[in-house]
Amino acid sequence: LRPETFTPEIAAYARNVRKSGLTLAPEAGTERLRNVINKTNTNEDLLRAVDLAFREGWNLVKLYFMIGQPTETEEDLQGIVDLVHEVVRIGRRYPGQRRVNVSVSPFVPKAHTPFQWERQASPEEIREKLRYLLDRIRWPNVKVNWREAEVCQVEALLSRGDRRVAEVLERVWRAGARHDAWNEHFQFERWRKAVEESGLSFEEFTRAFELDEVLPWQHISKGVTAQFLKRERQKAYQGRTTDDCKTGLCNACGLMEHKVCREIIARGKKPAKKAAESAASVAAAVSSQQPPAGLFGRGRKKIRDTAPPTPVVYRLHYRRGEEVRFIGHLDMVRAFERAFRRAQLPLAYSHGFNPRPKLSYGPALPVGMTSEAEYLDVTFQTRPAGDLVVAVNRFLPPGVKVLEARRLAGKTRALTALIDRIEYEVEFDEPRDVRDLRQRILAFLARREIIVQRKRMDPKKGEKISEVNIRSFVESIETIPKGRGLRVLTRVVEGRTARMDEVLQELLEEPRERVLLYRIQRTGMFIRRGMDLLTPMET
Repeated sequence: LRPETFTPEIAAYARNVRKSGLTLAPEAGTERLRNVINKTNTNEDLLRAVDLAFREGWNLVKLYFMIGQPTETEEDLQGIVDLVHEVVRIGRRYPGQRRVNVSVSPFVPKAHTPFQWERQASPEEIREKLRYLLDRIRWPNVKVNWREAEVCQVEALLSRGDRRVAEVLERVWRAGARHDAWNEHFQFERWRKAVEESGLSFEEFTRAFELDEVLPWQHISKGVTAQFLKRERQKAYQGRTTDDCKTGLCNACGLMEHKVCREIIARGKKPAKKAAESAASVAAAVSSQQPPAGLFGRGRKKIRDTAPPTPVVYRLHYRRGEEVRFIGHLDMVRAFERAFRRAQLPLAYSHGFNPRPKLSYGPALPVGMTSEAEYLDVTFQTRPAGDLVVAVNRFLPPGVKVLEARRLAGKTRALTALIDRIEYEVEFDEPRDVRDLRQRILAFLARREIIVQRKRMDPKKGEKISEVNIRSFVESIETIPKGRGLRVLTRVVEGRTARMDEVLQELLEEPRERVLLYRIQRTGMFIRRGMDLLTPMET
């Protein structure tokens, strides 16, 4: 939130919902530098917002600042220190422990902004500014987090690079980069080497550009003119701000032919007057009453006249095709939640401060795989009307399709507890020698132990390595006709199983980067009953 937007009215609404941390973004340590970046909030706005937050029961306030911005001086850095100190002093006025998290991010000039011509501060400069802050922000209950300077160099490369960066992306991908947005996966050395092998340097993209220079992104137009951006840059260096045209006059940015802009130009200053009147009326209405029950948070308890309807549970069988093979499990969860809402189905929700739809999924599908056998249990308040499969499929993304639905009777165990066998089919990029494959399979299955190391990040202890015997999770392996691939049946024991990349690395004696190129499809999830394998739709 911008500090000036956190008002008693907003706090009144937020009082009835779960309180986590409150993030306020002054962005710079002094009002002078805030004027440069066209942020008009004052120190008083921030301190008032912090005092209001602590008074209304927030125990944690997060502050967001940028460093390395154009025209920044040591006085601006000291301004951050002084503001944090004032926030700490406000927190001491209230009983209990009041915590402050300070997030510091290096400034990265972006295309199509008034600062697109600016140079980015070097990693050495950024580290020096961070040292200045860390040496001075040393109060109890204050934690400082920051983005590494090297991460911001990569961000500048991607933000201001030209078509030559495509080669860098391919090289860094081939070197193993996958989820570099997460700190535990980011390795700057991979990026440095890829840039160097492409005949480039970071300095080519973090340097200052001349105002009359042809920029790498200049052929892309958002409608805002370069003349407007240059005017805004000049005003920034003069410390002059520009009003938002939604509440003031048109700034002649180049978008004047758009319908909304024509309306603003026609009305002149009316939007500002209208916005002010609207804000005043809203504030008056909110301050005169509590938030409407049912709009935010918990409403008043009601005595039920009749017994609540009995929830009904349906099990869905769905497929995930090529279009969504790189979509993660959490994104798939969100896709289904949206589809149910858009289909206006009577979802049942959990209770408490953060109600969630009652959805229970089977084991998550690894990213990069397709599947013909995904399952989901969904609880509805009442039995849905019409054809459930048709209703849901209408709003699912391409590549996701519900194949069948079945109503469950009585209580049932979670899918993750039921499913104990998973089958995969692996398709090679070219046929293999069947005799060689069978010999490898026999050798693999004859081993009692196949130990692999797995790495995971512990938030407190950092990287942890564990050893897993994947042989105990592999039940059978067989070849697909003509050596086109393999069919692998794995066991699931207490939520643990073998990963297909681990199995293929050991079986084929190939590196992980190679086996990840094979197409892998989940073809079945089962529950063993004696000698039979039943699907979740059959139990």
